[in-house]
Amino acid sequence: MICNAPVFKALKSFDVKEPTFPSVSTWIETFVEAECTSLERFEVTDAILSSFEIDKKIFLKFFKAQRDNFIFIFSLAFETDWYDFTKLLENLLGEHFECGEIDDSKQKKAVHVHFKTGMRWEYTLRNDLTSLHIP
Repeated sequence: MICNAPVFKALKSFDVKEPTFPSVSTWIETFVEAECTSLERFEVTDAILSSFEIDKKIFLKFFKAQRDNFIFIFSLAFETDWYDFTKLLENLLGEHFECGEIDDSKQKKAVHVHFKTGMRWEYTLRNDLTSLHIP
C-alpha cells in the first residue's frame, strides 16, 4: 500500500477536498498507523459534518505526533448545520483543546476551523495538569 512507502512518512502537507470516501477519520488512522510525524499542514476543504466523526484518542495521538508548527485546518462547507457541527466539534476537541482567536503572528501547533463567513477559530492543546500527579 502507498501509505507504507518511505515517501509517505516524509509528507509535509496533505489536503482532503470535499471528503466523503475515504473519510477524514480513515486518513488520520492511516497516518497514525504509518507513523507519519513529518506533517506541517493537514487541510480538510469543504468539510461536512461527517468530517468531524473522528475518534478523539486517535486524533489526539495523530496531532501530538506532528511537528511543533503543525496546523490542522477544517474549512467548512456552506451547508453545515450549526448545532450538529458544534456538538461534533466539542466531542472531538472539547476535552483536550481550548478555543481562542487565531493569532497568525505566532507559529504554534493548532487546529483551525474556518467558516465561509470569514470567521476563524483556533484550538490549541490544554495544559495537562493531570500528568503532574498533584495529590
